[in-house]
Amino acid sequence: MRQAFTQLAVATRGKGLYEITAQIQNWLIEQGIQNGLLTVFIRHTSAS
Repeated sequence: MRQAFTQLAVATRGKGLYEITAQIQNWLIEQGIQNGLLTVFIRHTSAS
């Protein structure tokens, strides 16, 4: 099984909801990944 790793930096303007789906989808497409498991670690915050 192939593994791929990256870091995604998102500039924010403080508290709020920030959509990162498109950035993640673009990276997956660039990697040629069609199925598998994706883990997203978000430091110092929560995600839902």
